[in-house]
Amino acid sequence: MGTARRAAQVARHAVGVAALAVLVVPAFSLTTGQTTAAALANEGSARTAYDKLLAGGVPSGVLTPLEVLTRTGAATAARDRLARVPGIADVAVSTARDSNRAGTTVVLGIPSEQTANSKTLAPVRAASAALGDVPGFVGVAGVGALSVDYQHAIFGSFPLMSP
Repeated sequence: MGTARRAAQVARHAVGVAALAVLVVPAFSLTTGQTTAAALANEGSARTAYDKLLAGGVPSGVLTPLEVLTRTGAATAARDRLARVPGIADVAVSTARDSNRAGTTVVLGIPSEQTANSKTLAPVRAASAALGDVPGFVGVAGVGALSVDYQHAIFGSFPLMSP
């Protein structure tokens, strides 16, 4: 193959790679997951109630609490550990009868922000990591945990899909 032909082939590939990069780069800034309360209409009873909660000092994360399931004996340790997780505004051990059954207890973590999409899931990941070695810890559930699982299921296999 001649030098000029090879140079033209390399140039075509470089242009193709550059065009592909221009098309792929925006994908890294996509927000995946569910919408937040910010998407509510600017008027109406739902917006009024939401604005009253925020004005009263309630974090928006109250709409998407982390539900941590633990063995009953581990609830206090889980509560204390969860309270130290960045992005968690408040923690409570549920005393409701349906949250305390069969030797398990639900600990609620209230994030500072709603944990509904890829831009707001850091507290969910941090909570799972922080609680992982607490004896009696079973798992983290809630809207944020579902979003983390969704992202892992959808995007976790992308490297395997290349030709």
